[in-house]
Amino acid sequence: DLIGMEEILQSSAQDRILKYAAIVGPDGRVLAHTDQGAVGKYLSDDTSRSALGGERGPRIFFSDVHTIHAVAPIIVEGEILGWSMLALDKSATIQHLRYVTHTGVLYTLVALIIGTIFATLLARSILRQLRHLLEGVDRLGANVLEPPVPVVSADEVGRVATAFNSVLGSLKETRSRLDGEITRRRNAEEDIRKLLQRQIGLIEEDRKRISRDLHDELGQALSGIQFGLRALESGLPASEGAMAQKCRELVGMVEAVG
Repeated sequence: DLIGMEEILQSSAQDRILKYAAIVGPDGRVLAHTDQGAVGKYLSDDTSRSALGGERGPRIFFSDVHTIHAVAPIIVEGEILGWSMLALDKSATIQHLRYVTHTGVLYTLVALIIGTIFATLLARSILRQLRHLLEGVDRLGANVLEPPVPVVSADEVGRVATAFNSVLGSLKETRSRLDGEITRRRNAEEDIRKLLQRQIGLIEEDRKRISRDLHDELGQALSGIQFGLRALESGLPASEGAMAQKCRELVGMVEAVG
């Protein structure tokens, strides 16, 4: 049915990537072709003719940069009645691959640029937050709890900065309580010191008063003794000269004590 085969080939010729399609007899005579001018002619090129004697199966018998040539046997009841041959144009496919490749490369470059920018901004944010944390650690090492660390990111490093500020707040509160306790103890110690000084002053005044009172009483007693000894001396007879001398000695001792 050469007419049927011709219709099939002509309908296939509408495909843009199809360069030609042909039905060839076993002897190489073209039975149907998308180029009607080739019908009835014999294959003239050695490559096409050699393809007719190959293995009994579809295969590519020639390929170059722009075209793929394939052949398949037409077998009925184990006998080869002819060959189906076609050639496909690879130019459109190559152009499409180039387009896809260029587009892919462009998209890849854009993605790399965007990724690099994002990574740079992210790294800058992380490094900035880390610098703030290190400054906070240095201040903490110097026992300085103010100001808190600025939180410039919402990632894990920012959460660390928030936790660090919470620790600083707790330390500040603890220090405030300790300072208040130290102040209260110092005030209590000062009050105790003043109380002791006052107590010592009172004791010293009592001692002076008692000493003064004792001195006055002792002075009065000694004066009395001295007066009594002198009276005793003046009342002794002249024969009691030794006794009078003893009274004078006692009077001298009382004067020395007074």
